[in-house]
Amino acid sequence: MMKRFAALGIAAAFLTCGSRATAIVSRVNDQISATIRQNYETRRAALERANANFDRYIRSVDQYQDPLKGAAVELPSGYRNVWANALGEYILSDDANFNPNVGSNRSWRQLQR
Repeated sequence: MMKRFAALGIAAAFLTCGSRATAIVSRVNDQISATIRQNYETRRAALERANANFDRYIRSVDQYQDPLKGAAVELPSGYRNVWANALGEYILSDDANFNPNVGSNRSWRQLQR
């Protein structure tokens, strides 16, 4: 009878160790999966940015932030200064001294890349 209880105790100890080991392996697998998923997402985002930049290059456009629309707009590339008004009109210029607000009855805001 004692041998039977002793054997059950040893078996219970092995089961407890086994379930702990299973839990540890499970946590490690979860961490590995999370790392793989994070690396995939980081690489995917980098590829999407590279593709978008190449796409704009091929189409000869630059992306600007339009504060009036609160969104990005794409306009022909090659200009250093871009201005927008509330009507959705844009002025593109290479002249650093140009200001469309001078002599205009409309309000123009400069866009940033």
